[in-house]
Order: sequence, then structure tokens, then C-alpha cells
Amino acid sequence: MEWGPDAIETLRALWAEGLSTAEIGRRMGVSKNAVVGKAHRLNLPPRPSPIRRDGPATPRPASPTTLRVLVVDDDEDLAHLLAKVLVTRNYEVRTARDSLSAIRAATA
Repeated sequence: MEWGPDAIETLRALWAEGLSTAEIGRRMGVSKNAVVGKAHRLNLPPRPSPIRRDGPATPRPASPTTLRVLVVDDDEDLAHLLAKVLVTRNYEVRTARDSLSAIRAATA
């Protein structure tokens, strides 16, 4: 699919309706990632994350058998979701948004 003026107008209208990126993708015949990327490039207003945030993932104290994981991703929502999943599986988790933050977290 080409992102011509009609497709961009449709994206803007569906975005304004508050539909999920997955639903917009289904309606337009493109992937969710294509919708997210185009919305970002068009500077469409951000939306609240569908991931419930009760607070930061609670790390468990490290024990000799606890594995530590450093999640590095520039998508905060994805990193947060992965961290929550890993914490529920008894991993000690730290997150970082970029390589410099990751190096600092790994050496701290």
C-alpha cells in the first residue's frame, strides 16, 4: 500500500476516532507497525498506553539462583510490559531506553 493523500486522510480520521493501531491496520490493510510508524512521522498526538501501569515493576531481591535481565528498548511501553512479565517469572529486571543507559545500568 502506498501512503497517498487519501490513505493519510483515512489514517488521521481513524486515529481521531481513538481506534487501536491494530484495528486501524486491519481496516486499512496494513500492519500495526506501519500504522505506528506513519502516525509517528505525521506527528499525530500520542495516546495513553493500553498497558496498565500501577507503578514500576517491583524487582525481587537477587539470590544466587535469581537471574538478572536488562531490557533495552526505545519503546517504553514494550520495555515496561516485558519487564512486568519477567518479574512475574522471578527475574530481577532493569530497563534502559538506549545504549548509554544500558551500559550504566549493567555496570551499576
